[in-house]
Amino acid sequence: LRRLADSYDGDRLVLGEVYLLSTAAVAKYFGKGDELHLAFDFTPLYAPWDATAWRTCLDRVAAELGPIGAWPTWTLSNHDNSRHRSRYGGSEARARAAAVLLLTLRGSPFLYAGEELGLEDAAVPADRVVDPGGRDPCRAPFPWDASPRHGWETEEPWLPWPPSSDTHNAESLGADPTSILHLYRRLLAVRRASPALTRGDLLPLPSPAGVLAYRRDSPGGEDGADRRAVAVNFGSSPTVLDLDGRWRCEISSDGRGENEAFTGALAGDQAVILRPA
Repeated sequence: LRRLADSYDGDRLVLGEVYLLSTAAVAKYFGKGDELHLAFDFTPLYAPWDATAWRTCLDRVAAELGPIGAWPTWTLSNHDNSRHRSRYGGSEARARAAAVLLLTLRGSPFLYAGEELGLEDAAVPADRVVDPGGRDPCRAPFPWDASPRHGWETEEPWLPWPPSSDTHNAESLGADPTSILHLYRRLLAVRRASPALTRGDLLPLPSPAGVLAYRRDSPGGEDGADRRAVAVNFGSSPTVLDLDGRWRCEISSDGRGENEAFTGALAGDQAVILRPA
């Protein structure tokens, strides 16, 4: 497969769905000049919303992919598993914090259609089941607008709509600059513009219980070194993060404190991207 892909002109990517729940096992499918360019590592997809569990994921990726120079991948949801907002308890605040986490890790993030709308799993009654494997709830139709048919031509779709489709649809959230959809757009824009977030190293930072913090550093180029710090509060209670140096909040998952000096205060289920002040 790699030889075939390489035989074509232009850039080609071979991405493997290597369904092995071990980062070390997935690492064996990467190759220098052969095998896969990238491989889905699904161990984080099964990680709970817990700072210690995610710190373990980051440590394993660094230890098992770093030595072979393999580029990590990250995904929170896909068409075979419950949507992460549902797995994480249904809180939109938590789903927003998860978006900051996903789009600031070192590696390539993959988004599953609908997570940018903060969608949850649909409730599928027994007489509407399509997939015998039980994967219907995460495969509900995508709601494009707030109309009864949510932008689809059919009056009765193949599965029930996700919860809150009257408000959590592309049109409604697109018109609300404070929505989770616009949070994803701002995160992607910041990531694209930051060498630290796109290609930089990841350095874990000391943090209180329930908080995952890390720094992303890029070597200096024509515009000088680029640096970001990221903090994710996995707990529902406020806490305080002490960081060396002076930082300014670039993006906050709940919109609070943006473009202001970072005081160290983190609200429950809040995540922030910081840049040097």
